[in-house]
Amino acid sequence: MSETLSTARINVRYMLNDVEPSNFAVSSMTLDRIILNKSVELGARVGTGLVWTASGVTLTVGSLSDYSLEDGAVQFERIVAGRINATGATMERVSFALINAAREGLISTASQADPTQFALWEDATQVVKMRVDTVPSTARTIDFMRSTLPLRTVADSTLLPFSNLMLVAVEKAAAVEAAAALPEEELARLRLGARVIGEWQQDVERILVSEFERQASFARRNYGVGAILGS
Repeated sequence: MSETLSTARINVRYMLNDVEPSNFAVSSMTLDRIILNKSVELGARVGTGLVWTASGVTLTVGSLSDYSLEDGAVQFERIVAGRINATGATMERVSFALINAAREGLISTASQADPTQFALWEDATQVVKMRVDTVPSTARTIDFMRSTLPLRTVADSTLLPFSNLMLVAVEKAAAVEAAAALPEEELARLRLGARVIGEWQQDVERILVSEFERQASFARRNYGVGAILGS
């Protein structure tokens, strides 16, 4: 579960038969960038694992200001839940329109209570913002259950936070893109035929379906022996 960029690079090189350091067909820098780009691309399609982020933001008393949930170092892939750290009270995520309706007539000088709902939006710089449904009366910290897209930092230690299935998909997708840029003589030298490259591409799509099914299995309800379904 999960692997470093350096491990993914080695795996892709073996797929490409590109393992002679003195005669690499694809440079390590190029291969690293292809792998990272495929990680972001496929991660956005399928989603990554969820984790609670403690104290993501601190509410401002007597303010209707929005809150930034991230910076340029990390990009949120999804946020599914929020809670007030001090009380454990869950905050419901609703639409932007509902939040704006709830704030109708509020003024920032009239503090009310802890928020119970929030909405998210993304500004022009791709920073995710949070808007709450009331004027906070206490400077509570808010936790979030979220996932992030993988970092695109080119370093051997950069972590690709995926299941084993997704790691195979990322590596095969990277191998397909790397092979597509090679001239025919290099493909011949590496003994890479169109058939195997096409198989890799088909494998990527099949693996993504399997990963969707794997993630969906966590949402299914377990039934006891003898349970009558559909009742």
